[in-house]
Amino acid sequence: LANLTDYLTNIGTQSAFMFGFGVGMFSVEIPEDTPKYLTYLYYAFATTCLGAEMYCLSNSTLCTILAPTIALNGPRGSVHAAVSGMYQERDNIWRVFAIGSMGFCANFFTWIWIMLLQYRTWEHIGIAVLCSLIFIVAAVIVIRGVRRIFSRFKLKQTEVSKKQISGADFLKKQTAASALTAISKESSAANL
Repeated sequence: LANLTDYLTNIGTQSAFMFGFGVGMFSVEIPEDTPKYLTYLYYAFATTCLGAEMYCLSNSTLCTILAPTIALNGPRGSVHAAVSGMYQERDNIWRVFAIGSMGFCANFFTWIWIMLLQYRTWEHIGIAVLCSLIFIVAAVIVIRGVRRIFSRFKLKQTEVSKKQISGADFLKKQTAASALTAISKESSAANL
C-alpha cells in the first residue's frame, strides 16, 4: 500500500509539473502570420497536455487519499481491495500520463516551427529542420529507454501473487524468518 501510494504521489507531482507547463502554453503569443494549421496544432497539443495531466493529478490524488482511508477504516479485506484498486488505477493513470507527455512534446515540436517559420528564410527553415531532427532522435532514445525499463521491471501475471494472506499467517512467516536469522547470527558468532 505504501509503495503504491508513493508511486501515485510521484505521478501526481509530475502531472502537476506538466500541467503548469501546459498552462504556460496558453500564455504565449503566437505571431499573427503563423499558418493556421500550426496554430490549431499548437493549441490542440496544449489542450491534450492539460486535459491528460489534470486527469492524472486528480485521480492519483484521489487514490492516495481514498485507498489508504478505506484500507484502515474498512471491513476485513479492505487492504486487499484498496491495493487491488490502486493497481488497476495505476495502469490507467500511467497511460494517460504518457498521452499528456506526448502532447507536451508535440506542442514543443510545433512551437519550434512556429517560431522559426515566422522569419521565412531558408536559414531559419534549416534551423527548424535541424531542431526537428535532434528532437526526433531524442524522442526515439527516450521511447526506447522507457520500453527497456518497463520490460526489465515488468512482473508476469504468473509471478504476481493473487492469494490473500491473513495477518496471522504473515506474522507466523515473519516470526519463522526472524528465528532463522537469529540462529544464523548465533552460529556465525560461535564460529568466530
